[in-house]
Amino acid sequence: MKRLIVSDVSGTVTDLEEGAAEFNRRFVQALTRVMQVCARDVASEVEEAMRFMDTTPHLNGWVVDGEVVAPATADPYVRMRTAAGLVLDLHNLMLNPSRREAWLDRIFAETRAGLPAVFKDDALPYLACLDRHGARFMSNTGADEARSWFNQLVEIVRSEAGAALLSRWFGWSDAETLDSVLDMLASCKERVHGEAGRQMVEPMLQVCVPELTIPGLERPVLLHRARYHRFLQQLLHEAEAKWSDLWVVGDIWELDGALPWVLGATVVMIDNGVMPDYERHWLARQERIHITETLTGARKILFG
Repeated sequence: MKRLIVSDVSGTVTDLEEGAAEFNRRFVQALTRVMQVCARDVASEVEEAMRFMDTTPHLNGWVVDGEVVAPATADPYVRMRTAAGLVLDLHNLMLNPSRREAWLDRIFAETRAGLPAVFKDDALPYLACLDRHGARFMSNTGADEARSWFNQLVEIVRSEAGAALLSRWFGWSDAETLDSVLDMLASCKERVHGEAGRQMVEPMLQVCVPELTIPGLERPVLLHRARYHRFLQQLLHEAEAKWSDLWVVGDIWELDGALPWVLGATVVMIDNGVMPDYERHWLARQERIHITETLTGARKILFG
């Protein structure tokens, strides 16, 4: 069987929690400027909104063009963005949906800009295995931004700390090993594809059903994501593969896994500790879906 592996990068190979504190601090500053109140009060209201979201993951979500496209707690950045919206609701500010979404998108981009990419501890052996099998990597950002994350990993590998990583995962840290890992990262970087469009809900006539219903979730999982469909279809065309040959690795079911799974792909979900209970219980009962908490676990699922 000709298998094509497509792996998400942000939140799947990188650890978003590492940059969450600085991201949240910057976002609170932006909220404070809009609300013109004490930053301490805004931070307190954001924390309260997050506690509410954490206890009601089935009620809140990441809104794009008026549609909920993923749980509000899907990752720390989405969590902060959604909490900011709840705080604006509390103060009856920016009630025009289009204006609010545009503002949140702008602040999200500005706040994330410049934050370092922190790769998970077991990222290197995962990337090495995927590289040997010709995997592709996807991101909702532009390809250049996603490739810059790999550049940051290259700098770490070249550093003194990198020697310890190479020794741990590859048995030794000599010049030959370093060159091999650098070549591997360069190869991975060449196969990064940006603008996957997984968050965009658009009509896809005669492709698949428009939505899934999951017990415990009070809204449907929206499947008509035409940009993501075209994105994956192009990769399949280049690999001369079918949907049943596709394996997708990601950390957010509604963004990464739902559409390709419905079309016949196998999905490996990385649970970063924020997967809602209703979602985990449903996914665990389905065929062609695997759940693991680590990239090491994903390697074992993919390659045995």
